[in-house]
Amino acid sequence: MQEQSLAYLDHNVLDLLTKGRAANVGELLGRMSLIPVFSNENLAEIRRSAGYEQLFLERLECIGARYLVPIWDAQFWHTGGAEVRVVKPRDAYDQYVERLDGLPVSDFGLAGILQKLYGGRSDQSFGEIFSAGIGELGVFLEKLRVQLSSTPGLDEQDQSAIAGIAAHLPDAVSEQLSTFAAQVDSLPGTAVDQVGVTFGLGPKILNNLKPPKIVRKIWELTKAKCPGVEFECFFGIKPFPFEQDAGRERTVLEKVNAII
Repeated sequence: MQEQSLAYLDHNVLDLLTKGRAANVGELLGRMSLIPVFSNENLAEIRRSAGYEQLFLERLECIGARYLVPIWDAQFWHTGGAEVRVVKPRDAYDQYVERLDGLPVSDFGLAGILQKLYGGRSDQSFGEIFSAGIGELGVFLEKLRVQLSSTPGLDEQDQSAIAGIAAHLPDAVSEQLSTFAAQVDSLPGTAVDQVGVTFGLGPKILNNLKPPKIVRKIWELTKAKCPGVEFECFFGIKPFPFEQDAGRERTVLEKVNAII
């Protein structure tokens, strides 16, 4: 029996499937001994494709796509492994959406911070964005405390600990971020522009770098500005010694995501 390999279909491929005959693609994958798989990233893209969700799910089912699920350890760290589940895409999607609906709507200011770093939110300071995000965190923690107060199995000590976190965590986060906010708000230009100025890596230089080994070439241009910093740490491939989980080897997925 011929060994089968997995074929991950990103959303661009799925989009093409909605415009063609999925059955023909399924036959092609079968002849090539490829098992099509989809992940939560596909489901997220499908959820954003309002009005076309069922069409995408039908195409996945038509080609016999399977569900690729990452494996986490007891501390919720990614192990670097994954399992392939045979489930209906509709069922996987419904469960995915149900899980998301149970999460807070707010991102605690993360989107605003990213927009500000790249020059957006000109009418707001970092301090204001941080403050709004911390306020949302406080509301979420208080709701969580109320919900957990009626959870069976939590004794008075647990309830007290949860109440303490809900009461004091927002203030602790605010104190840590206030100095940073003041520093970045005082910088001329965007934070991203400042990185370019500090390391001498503007768009003109980066856009003219040619493969292969682009990451190594970027490091050659920046390492003089980072004395004592290792190449792997600079790009997040390897943790810095001061990080909480410094002894944990990063998975291939984490290393790729860090570089990107």
